[in-house]
Amino acid sequence: MSQENVEMVRRIYEAFNRGGPDAAESYWASDIEAFDAPEFPDASRQVGATELREMLGNYRSVGWDGRFEVQEYIDADPEVIVVWQMTAVGPASGVSLAASVAPTTFFHVCLLEDGKLKRLRQFLSREQALEAAGLKK
Repeated sequence: MSQENVEMVRRIYEAFNRGGPDAAESYWASDIEAFDAPEFPDASRQVGATELREMLGNYRSVGWDGRFEVQEYIDADPEVIVVWQMTAVGPASGVSLAASVAPTTFFHVCLLEDGKLKRLRQFLSREQALEAAGLKK
C-alpha cells in the first residue's frame, strides 16, 4: 500500500501543478486538514477545501509562484513526505525573483484516507518532517 500512496500523492501534486486547486480538489477529502509550519507567524490549522484554498491564496499573496517544484517523495508508510522548493515572485509585479532569492525548501507530510488527501502538515526542515512521520526519533 505504501508505494500506492506515494504514487497517489505524486498524482495530486502533478494535478495541482497543471491546474492549481481546481485540478487538485477532487483528490482532497471533504474534511481535509492542512497545517502551517509551526514556525510561521500565526500558524494555524485549516479544515476543508475552502480554508485550504484561502491558505494557498495567502501564500501566493506573499510571493509563492503557485507551483510545487517537487524534489523527492519519501515513503513514510502510511504517510508520504514531499520535499519541494518554492520559487518566489514579486507579489505586485509577478516577476520571478529566482535570480535574487534562493529557492526555499519545504516538507509536506501527507496522509491519505480512502485514496484522498486527508491531512497535510508543513515543516521547514527534513528532520522535523521525518520525526513527524515517525521515521526519526
